[in-house]
Amino acid sequence: MRFRFAFAGFDHWYNAFPTLESLLREDDVEVVALAHADPAQAADVAARYGRACSTSYDEIIERDDIDVVCCFTSTEQNAPLAIRALESGKHVMAIKPLALTLAEADTLTATVARTGRHYFPNDAARRFFPANVQFREWIDDGRIGDLISAHCVFRAGLPSAWPGSKEPGWFADPLCAPGGAFIDHAVYHIDVLRWLFGAGVASVTGTTANLRHKDIAVEDYGHGIFQFTNGCVGTIEDTWTSNPARMREAIEIVGTRGSLIMDSATGKMAITGDFGLPDWALLPPPRALNGLIRNVIATLKGDERPVSTAESARDNLAACLAFYESARTGQAVALEESPAT
Repeated sequence: MRFRFAFAGFDHWYNAFPTLESLLREDDVEVVALAHADPAQAADVAARYGRACSTSYDEIIERDDIDVVCCFTSTEQNAPLAIRALESGKHVMAIKPLALTLAEADTLTATVARTGRHYFPNDAARRFFPANVQFREWIDDGRIGDLISAHCVFRAGLPSAWPGSKEPGWFADPLCAPGGAFIDHAVYHIDVLRWLFGAGVASVTGTTANLRHKDIAVEDYGHGIFQFTNGCVGTIEDTWTSNPARMREAIEIVGTRGSLIMDSATGKMAITGDFGLPDWALLPPPRALNGLIRNVIATLKGDERPVSTAESARDNLAACLAFYESARTGQAVALEESPAT
């Protein structure tokens, strides 16, 4: 059984290019069409991959030989395009966040329910990071006791609108994205903490600033404190303040009997707890697997359930938007209790 994929948009090229390259390596996948609205960038895509790349998303939507549309447009285009793809009978794999507003996200999730198609959000990518997969197993085994808190950080550089560009383009345009540095990666961190904690977000207190890039229209620094429905606390710091190619991402999970840390600066896991070790131990993470795409394929085959859904992506967006409201008002913002899907 081979599943036919097509791409509508490469604006979010940081995710789109690796996703396309991963799909091209899969034996049970055929990539049948590529499209990108900007003609010069479409020509670049075609040259990169030796495949035709049109400039018409309508062609993708209207074709009847496509099972999954991969939407990697800028954020403001995603919900309308994904809705059209779902209504045309296609499944959708898409960028994060799923929409600019909760109203758009609610319309999208309603369309998923009405059409019976799958929506696979890229929000869930961190659930497949090898260290996080191992952490989930150790947490479930009780190796660090009851969960207390967590901290996630991603210090990245200012994104590029396209490879080789020195400008952030749509990434820093409030008309195209719900925010800047914080939501760019906090969507991942909120998702993975909801998954590891097994709880939804109850409230958030946030602050934003422009510490390095003072001339852009969105923040380059965000720090949030998230209260979860099970009593755990998570702090998330996401920025665009690093030098190019000097990014760092780390996660720490704290329990009553130990802690788990993964830091990209060292490439090692640091663990302490019920492991039969006298002190902290440094370990390499497990071997990386192409988990998200394999889950998409296994779901299409009927062998697995999707690891995440449009509803979960909607709740991730809600938590991020609550963060921005808190940053604007200086007050904690409560959310309606959501499941940890």
